[in-house]
Amino acid sequence: MDPIGISASQPFTPETVVARVVRDASRTFGASIDETTLTLWAETAVAALWSDSIKVTSFLPVLAMRQVSAQAAEVVKETA
Repeated sequence: MDPIGISASQPFTPETVVARVVRDASRTFGASIDETTLTLWAETAVAALWSDSIKVTSFLPVLAMRQVSAQAAEVVKETA
């Protein structure tokens, strides 16, 4: 497996990045936020980053996870 968590046998697509971000976000926020919401946030973040004119793809999952984490932290803070 490579450092970004997507194996060489998988194509590097928005779908594989979303799956990786949701998997990571579920580990961190799964007890507080449902997977459907995490998936929506991940899809939105990846779509925005994927269409960006300057794309360093190896950082795309990390940047998407940061966006999802920020949204999740806000929700967790509001419910605490």
